[in-house]
This record gives sequence, structure tokens and C-alpha cells, in this order.
Amino acid sequence: MKRGIKLFYSSLILGIVSSLVLWAVPQNKYEWMRMDPAVGTHGSQVPIDLDSRATLAIIATPAVMIALVNLANAILRLQGALRVLAIGFSVLLLVMVYAKFQSS
Repeated sequence: MKRGIKLFYSSLILGIVSSLVLWAVPQNKYEWMRMDPAVGTHGSQVPIDLDSRATLAIIATPAVMIALVNLANAILRLQGALRVLAIGFSVLLLVMVYAKFQSS
């Protein structure tokens, strides 16, 4: 029981950090062009980055792995309200990764 709680809290911290990193990464490597007055206006179209999904997938891997480990920990070791909280956090991480892929 103690290892399950420690694993939950460590995955909670790592999950929050990985989700912040994932959300802060620009979806397109040409995103800086939007704000550069020499290139275009704020609403201008940026070139299509064909490799943006691959970069996003590499950066999203830690968040998905943390969510899966946390989900397995919740199912196998945790009980009660902490189990529900761990499952909810795992689902939230996975939904966030899905939303990031849909917005790119």
C-alpha cells in the first residue's frame, strides 16, 4: 500500500511536469513567424511543418507512459478515493495528449 501511494504522488508530479512541457511546445516549428513583423501579421498563415506530428509524438511519450503506469498502479495497488483520483488523473493526461494532437 505504501509503495502504491508513493508511486501515485511521484507520477502525479511527473505527469504535471510532462503535461506542462507538452503544452508549451509549439505545434509547428514555424510558429515564431506569426509574431515576427518582418515575416507577416499576427493572423497570417504559417508554412506547414510535415514533421510536427513526429516531434509531438516524441514529446508526448512521457505523458502517456506516466498515465499508463499511474493507471496500472491505481488498478493493482490503490484503494478507495485515491484509486478514483489516480484513474481520473490518468484519464486527464490521456485526454490532454489527445487534445494536443487534435489541435495540431
